[in-house]
Parts: sequence; C-alpha cells; structure tokens
Amino acid sequence: MATLSTMFASLTNRNYRLFFFGQLISLTGSWAQIVAQDWLVLDITNNSASALATVTALQFAPTILFTLYAGLLADRLDKRKMLIVIMATMATAAIIMGVLVISGHIALWHVFIFATITGVGNAFEKPIRQVFVPELVEPKQLINALSLNSAVFNSARLIGPALGGLLIAVAGTGWAFVVNGVAYIPVVISMFVMRMSEMNPHPRTERARGQLMVGLRFLRGRPDLLLVMSMGAVMGALALNINQLLSLRARVDLGVSAAHLGLLSSALAVGALMGALLGAKSKGSPRPGVQLGCAAGFGATAVLLALAPNAFATAIVLVPMGAFLIGHNTVANARMQLGTPAELRGRVMSVYMLVFFGGTPLGALVLGGVATATSVQFSLILLGISVIGASAIFAAARAYRHGARIWLGREPHLHLHIERPKYDTVRIPVTFPRVAR
Repeated sequence: MATLSTMFASLTNRNYRLFFFGQLISLTGSWAQIVAQDWLVLDITNNSASALATVTALQFAPTILFTLYAGLLADRLDKRKMLIVIMATMATAAIIMGVLVISGHIALWHVFIFATITGVGNAFEKPIRQVFVPELVEPKQLINALSLNSAVFNSARLIGPALGGLLIAVAGTGWAFVVNGVAYIPVVISMFVMRMSEMNPHPRTERARGQLMVGLRFLRGRPDLLLVMSMGAVMGALALNINQLLSLRARVDLGVSAAHLGLLSSALAVGALMGALLGAKSKGSPRPGVQLGCAAGFGATAVLLALAPNAFATAIVLVPMGAFLIGHNTVANARMQLGTPAELRGRVMSVYMLVFFGGTPLGALVLGGVATATSVQFSLILLGISVIGASAIFAAARAYRHGARIWLGREPHLHLHIERPKYDTVRIPVTFPRVAR
C-alpha cells in the first residue's frame, strides 16, 4: 500500500486528478486517430512509404515554427485558458476529417491539411501542457506528476491503437477521427471545473523585448541541460518515428491486418506504461546516466525489431522498447523542469520541445526514404545504431567534462586506460601478454 500511495501521490490533488483522467480519455482518442491516419494514408496511396513520411513531416514541421513562441505565451498568459482553446480547435478539425472519410470525399491533400492543423495545435499544446502540470501539484510532487503524465500518455497508447484498429475493422477509418473529436470534451470540461484557489500559479512574464533570448542565455550557461537536450534531439529525430516504421514493418514485411497493427502498437505501449510507473516510484532528481542508458537500450531493441522473424517476436521486442523510450523521455523531462526556475520554465521547455520534436520531420523523411530505397529492416537497423552511437558519444563527453580521461596504453601490454577523479584508475586489457614457456 505504501508503494502504491507513493506511486500515485499526485492524484491526491483534485485539480491534477481531473486533468489526469481527462487527458487519459483525450489521448486515447488521439492514439486511435494516429493508427487510423496511418492506415488511411497507406490505403489511399497503395502502401506508399514516402506519402506516410510526408504526412508525418507535415504533422511535426509546425513545431519548428511555433514552439518557441508557445513557450513565451506559456510564461505570459493563462495556461488553462490557452489549452481549452487549442483542444476545442483540434476536436473540431478531427470531426470534420471523420465526416470527409465517412462520406467518401477524402483525398490525400485533405490528410496533408489535417496533419498540418494537428501539427500547429500540438506545437502550442505540448509546451503549454508540460509547464501547466507544476501549477497543479506541490513542488515535491512534480517528478511523480510528470511520471504519471507519462503513464497517462502510455495507457492511452495501450488502449488507443487497439481501439483504432477495432474501429477500422468494424466501423471504418472515419469513425476513429470522430471518436477522437468527441474524446476532447472530457479534458476541456475538466479544466473548466478546476478550483482556481487550489492552483499554484507561477509569476507571469510581462511583455518586453528580447524575452526569448533570456531562455536561450540561461541554457547556454547550463551544460548539464544542454546534454539532456542533445540526447533528446537524437531521440526526437529518430525514435519518435518508430510508429511510422512499425506500420510499414507490420503491413509490408509481416503482412498483418489493421487489428494486428493495433495490437503491436499496444505492445509498445505496455512497455512504455511499465517504464512510466517505475519512474513514478522514484524520488529526487534522476541521474543523467539513466537517460543515456535508456537511449542506448532503445537503440538495441530497434536492431532486434528489424531482426524479428514474425509478429509474435515483434510484439516481444516492442515491450522493452517502449520501456526504454518512455524512460528516456520521463528522465529528460524531469531534469529539464527541475533544473529551470519557474519564471523561465515555459521558454526553456519550449526550446527543449523544439529540439525534441523539431527533428522528427527530417528523421521521418530520411528513415522513410531509406525504407523505400532499401528496406524497412535496414531503416530500423540504421535507427538503432545511430541512437547507440549518439548515447556513447554523449556519455564520453559527459565523462570528459567531469575530468575522466580514456586512452589506449601500450605498456606492459595493450590496454584501455580509464582515469576518473575520486576513483581508482581502471585498466582493461585489449590483448594479453604472452606467457613464457
């Protein structure tokens, strides 16, 4: 019981509890729509990897244009009211899209426009939602609340794709869009009924010139946060495209149905949910090595996913992959928020969101192009090796900044020499000396 009370401590706050369950319903609809949108594009274009990559790019490209401004607005304006407007707009767009599909008037350019609208909404909603959470809980509960947010996201990812696959099989693709539009209603209502007296509002930034640069100057003096952002940039460009590659792997290589694709996506979410709940139990600021280790673990499972011979083996690999992915994201988010003053949090988190999501369109085009030119398997292997290599480079850079030195020694025999301040020197043999006979 003590473990459970620690894991769900933030739910003792009424406002956060309303937000938690509203988000669970809304995000479930969003994940159902993601599966439906990918399936719709593949259906319209006869399994075109390039078209799917273009839709993904259009959905993430607005992040580059609007995220920094969204962070500035988050520091200036009422976050709750902004979220209500954004979610109402996205609900309307989803319902219109569903009507177009159900009526049979859908065309690929409609999907392109809808993906762009969704991308603009997400560019504003994500950084604002991230910095809204600290206003709902006590400071000591922030890590727990961020982890539970990840749990909500991945619970929705667990339920949503399966719901999306079921809706496609039973009712048709269009109904998944309609269901998502309706699913926004509970979270909008939850924010209307929150008690303002129980909020922990942060000081708002007054309008002035050069406010965006204040956040950038703050980050320039924080090499620890720059490391978090650098690894996040790699994961955003590559790892966030895993759903696109999974759709291609399932449909083109494994030949599974829409319902089975939903189940595979749910396997990824099972692991992600496990990782989020484990993170909710942790106390204190997470160590940077955890972020890098989770990234390397994700890269390794991406390679295994490429080598999985069937759908069952694919589902098994997706579970630890999901855990590593959400482990990385939760740790990175917590380190960024805990390392930033409240009055700068909107702008700093918007920079993090920009580097995290901003590279996804480029990654989508590269990985989609590689999959088209070679194979989905090779694209997954390229993803995995790139992430592993980046995590190793950043780990070495962090160790060097803290005084560690690594070189290849020759005497008395070839060895890897690792010198760390405050620790004993380590020598790892590379070749062993010959033993005299």
